[in-house]
Amino acid sequence: MRGVTVSGQLGELCHGRGDGLRDFLQRGGNRWLALTVGVATLGSFAYGLGMGGARSLTMGWMVGVKLPLVIFLTLMVNAVLNGLLAGALGSGLGFRQTLRLLVLPFGLMGTILLGLAPVAWFIAWHAPAAAGDDYKIWHPAFLLMHTFCVALAGIWAHRQILPLARTLTVTPARGTLVFLAWLAGNLFVGAQLTWIFRPYFCSPGLPVQFLRDHPLEGNFYETVLHSIKALF
Repeated sequence: MRGVTVSGQLGELCHGRGDGLRDFLQRGGNRWLALTVGVATLGSFAYGLGMGGARSLTMGWMVGVKLPLVIFLTLMVNAVLNGLLAGALGSGLGFRQTLRLLVLPFGLMGTILLGLAPVAWFIAWHAPAAAGDDYKIWHPAFLLMHTFCVALAGIWAHRQILPLARTLTVTPARGTLVFLAWLAGNLFVGAQLTWIFRPYFCSPGLPVQFLRDHPLEGNFYETVLHSIKALF
């Protein structure tokens, strides 16, 4: 790894292949860990700043803090479960190797969100005032758009790392099965944690606050369904 630049590491991460990535999965390495954690934090913070900025600058800073927190809590909650799944499905992956494989998609997801952050900032800059009637109309559109962007970033990041999982497991088919199980678990846990840590740009008429008074009430999927109905 000596002499490898950060841009070179990012290139390997974005393409989902390279000697450095393979070496990290086999032996570990603080440099790769620092890169993935760093870009996951920076990218999700930058995107969260634009997401919350549609309501106010204060909301933007709050979401900039919350979005990286949701990402790493998702990784932590699923760490043991996904390690057990890898063993139960006969992947041949050890627990540490599983954790390294799971960290990579979150780093790549942060890279994608960093690229999408200017779009989120542009929308926030041109968003209607929170006190106006137009904000009520645009609110469900904001929710659905950001849900789509974050989900797409997560799915695409996992997709890019899938070939690595296929080469490291006992058979390529077993690697695909294990990785799909990991993706499903990450999406489910991530969606619920996202709901618990709401708001992200605040529903019309509700105050700006870091967490709702009753964060466990309701669920993520119900809100998405209501937003779709509100638009159509």
